[in-house]
Amino acid sequence: MMDDESYGIIDKDSYYKDPPREEDLSELVNNTLESVKPRLPKTYDEEVLKELLLELMLVEKKCRQKFDGESNSSICKFILTVLYDFNDFNNMFYYLVLLCKKRGQLKTTIVSMVDLAEHWLDTIPSLEVRLELFNTLDKITLGKIYLEKQRAQIIFKLAKLKEDEGNIKESASILQNIEVETYGSLNKLEKIRYILEQMRVNLLNGDYIRFFMTSKKITESVLDNYVPEKLQFYDFMIQYYHHDFDIENITKSLYTIYSTKKKLFLESTNSTDDSPGNIDKQYYEDYLTVLEKLLLYLILLSLNEENITYMKKVNEDEKKFMKQLLTISPFFQQFLNNFLIQHQLDSDLVEKINSLLDERCSKLLYDRIIQHNVKIISKYYNKITLERLSTLLNIDSEKLENEISNMVEMGIIEAKINRITGIIKFQKKLQTEIILNNWVNNITK
Repeated sequence: MMDDESYGIIDKDSYYKDPPREEDLSELVNNTLESVKPRLPKTYDEEVLKELLLELMLVEKKCRQKFDGESNSSICKFILTVLYDFNDFNNMFYYLVLLCKKRGQLKTTIVSMVDLAEHWLDTIPSLEVRLELFNTLDKITLGKIYLEKQRAQIIFKLAKLKEDEGNIKESASILQNIEVETYGSLNKLEKIRYILEQMRVNLLNGDYIRFFMTSKKITESVLDNYVPEKLQFYDFMIQYYHHDFDIENITKSLYTIYSTKKKLFLESTNSTDDSPGNIDKQYYEDYLTVLEKLLLYLILLSLNEENITYMKKVNEDEKKFMKQLLTISPFFQQFLNNFLIQHQLDSDLVEKINSLLDERCSKLLYDRIIQHNVKIISKYYNKITLERLSTLLNIDSEKLENEISNMVEMGIIEAKINRITGIIKFQKKLQTEIILNNWVNNITK
């Protein structure tokens, strides 16, 4: 994401400021408004309004020529408000465009009119009129640097309107056209929130390629200063990784969420102790749920030595909290010892797993149980028949053979299956240095 202080060679003030005021016309404007207000008709009268608007436009011209932006804004907003109050939307659109296109029109005045019209987007009951106002403001703000923030807000509201109508695809298309990361008038937090909204709508639209491209607009280190946005960002990333069934990145994102929430918990009580008693209760249950989910996804990772080390680290770092997880924690720790795990899980454990994992992940979890058991068997057996192993683990022979093949392919174990005799031979994994030394010794012989 671009730095907020990066504006290029030209100073940013040249884009946003008007020339210095030559004359203060606030008194003239106040007198004119006081004169016009009593003469406004109680019911819509086109001829009377035309005369009053002509009078106001003459004062507007003087203010514009003398660069009195504040006074000119008052006149212009009054003209638009009068037309709005009479529901004369056709003339309101006409004067909005006319006043914005006046020769030498002040930026302050244009911004104030656009801000006023943007507010009406939430109050106009007619959908047709609102869409026309969206279209008018879109044309006015297009290409004007000093209206970047207003344009972003207007497009945001239009996209939300389309989403509420159920047109997610059009909403995503509208929102994606705003390259908010290049807008110098928005601060970092505003940019992050806007990009997060683009990510959310792309997820709803099922456009995962565009979602991923949009997510790269946010530098993850920047999120450390904006905790709610950081949590939302990684929640969106987990949804994206679920689509690709990328367990490794889901786990990394969960670990980031868990670490962030843990920091919040401890800061909420100004405590450095990891004991549950020192954590604010409003965060506690949510924290434990995240920790439970993290433990399950750690199990879903491939059971290689690197991931086992990672699991042991989490187990050691969070042992005080894990005592509170009466269902998941004992199950997690079974993967860290050298004992077989029962394939038929306790009903309470199954219920907890189903509440935290979807169907695909639950199925993979059972595969990880089989792989853990095979890995343990390989430590104590040099060879064993497929039938005997199937009986020991209470697993169908065909399923067991597939899992052993997958483990060999992933480098978790070294094994060979003789399909004719039905014998599985487990081989001890040798370090590269030992293999090389054995080869050298054989050569010297």
